[in-house]
Formats: sequence, structure tokens, C-alpha cells
Amino acid sequence: MKKLNYAIYNIIAVLAYFYGIVLCATLVLFPLGVYAIISAGRYSSFAELNDVEFAMHKQNIKAWTIFACVLYFPLGLLSLIPFAKASNNIVVEDVKVEEQQEQPHAQTEPVEVEIDVPKTSTEKQEKLAKLKRFKENGLISEDEYNQAKAQLEEEE
Repeated sequence: MKKLNYAIYNIIAVLAYFYGIVLCATLVLFPLGVYAIISAGRYSSFAELNDVEFAMHKQNIKAWTIFACVLYFPLGLLSLIPFAKASNNIVVEDVKVEEQQEQPHAQTEPVEVEIDVPKTSTEKQEKLAKLKRFKENGLISEDEYNQAKAQLEEEE
């Protein structure tokens, strides 16, 4: 996957530089030329991304892919290949998150966590996952987490 991204995104980057220089030379289309040159730099950086980084920057890549498809048509359609291939097939495994140093919370007032009543079990799972993220990030305490979790289960 990385080799395909590298090749296609570098081709799009070269194409974007060419288009950018040509558009800047026309003066009328100068703003599009500037964006084309910016997109060339972005595509050069996208070529270096591994699968995990690609997943993290997917929205940014999607926006520049649409830009390339429109501005560099028909060759800009090449940028769809790696995005379409990777957009649904990326599985993030073994991602190590740096442990944040635990600092005492300066928060003196309790935080109230409001939970909407879920309509389906999927919504309930999403709410539980959201609560767990809040607890892991230190936004709510263990007691607040347990209380909100119990409230969610009661409203079931």
C-alpha cells in the first residue's frame, strides 16, 4: 500500500507543481495556481505517510483529493486510487499513545455528565465508549464514570 501511495501521490505532486506554475503565469487564475502549489506540497507529504498516519489524516487527504480531481481532471482522478483503496481497509493496530503525566486536577467543582437516552444498543455502546474516553482522558473521575454508567443502564 505504501509503495502505491508513494508513487501516485508523487505523480500528483509533480502534476500539481506544473499546473500551479502554468496557472500562476496566467495571472487571471493566480489564486488557483497558489492552491495548486500548496496541494503539491501536501501530496508530497501524503506520499510519506504510513497506514496509521494515513488514517489519522484521512479528512485532510479527502479534501485535497476532491480538489485534485476537479482541478487536474482527468489526471487528477489518479488521486482517488490510494484514497479509495485505503479509506475502508485501514486497521489500526499496536498504536502506542504516550502516557500523559498525571497532574492533580485543579477542578474543584464536580462535573455533571448528561447522557441522552439511547434508542438502540449501538447508541448505548457509543455512549459507554464516550464515557470511557472521558474517564481515560481525565475529564471525569472514576465515581462520575460509574454514576453515569449506572444511569445509562437504568434508563435502558
